[in-house]
Amino acid sequence: MVTFAKRLKRRLSRMIKGDTRTHSLPSVIYQSRYTNIYHCTVPKAASRWLRSILLDPRTYQYSGLEGIDFYQKIYNPRYGIETRPVHERVYTDEIPEGYIVTPLYMGYEGYRALQKPPQHRAFFIMRDPRDLVVSWYFSSRYSHAVIGILVDVRPKLESMSVSDGLLYSIDFCAERIFPAMASWVEEAVNDRSVLVLKFEDLTQPNNFHTMKNLFQHCDINIPTDVIQALLADYSFEKMAGRQRGKENIKSHYRKGVAGDWKNYFSDKHLSYYESVVGDLNSVLGYD
Repeated sequence: MVTFAKRLKRRLSRMIKGDTRTHSLPSVIYQSRYTNIYHCTVPKAASRWLRSILLDPRTYQYSGLEGIDFYQKIYNPRYGIETRPVHERVYTDEIPEGYIVTPLYMGYEGYRALQKPPQHRAFFIMRDPRDLVVSWYFSSRYSHAVIGILVDVRPKLESMSVSDGLLYSIDFCAERIFPAMASWVEEAVNDRSVLVLKFEDLTQPNNFHTMKNLFQHCDINIPTDVIQALLADYSFEKMAGRQRGKENIKSHYRKGVAGDWKNYFSDKHLSYYESVVGDLNSVLGYD
């Protein structure tokens, strides 16, 4: 009997057959001892940037694992656009072995529910929730494709002032995104398969050691010079086409700096934010 996993793997092979990266993949230099690696995160936490690095042929060369875009290659073809709050997302279908799966927007319970091979690793990227609010507002208002829940959200944001839009964004993120971040910090502390990292450490200009730590956790044995080359090739300046800190509100790579919420939150926003999220910042380590 052909299992779902085998059918899915065959379908994935057909879907990525025309991908030039697959045809030009280099020979494997080092094979990771982990069968699957799961990149877990929430929206607006550098997922597109990190996905690019994980899908790069050099990552394959030093892991022996192909990168697979979860939403483009696995989820969307079967189910369409995901609209559930991040912490409510659970996927029970088995993902074939031999992949770095990127990105998975989910809470820790969703990760626990995944059918995983015995040898696996995962990492979760979180972000200062105040910066996440600002990033989500501008992305939802200007740059993100109008799909899924944004079909209803964007017209609302377009009808609001920036100030009111930020208040709306605080409520949205508190309801649909923040619980997922809290779940990883509160529940994954004793899970040795999981490494929890901060967006700020991973994307700062001096991010080499954080990226090296991530690769080591996943047993991706990339040499120092190759990590440095990857970080240079996928720097904010190259991805955005401008210097870090120079804002373009209509770009996916809007500004590239941490702490930008201070430029947008008035006393009113900060007071409202604190009334809504309670001790979230303390829980996440963003006091």
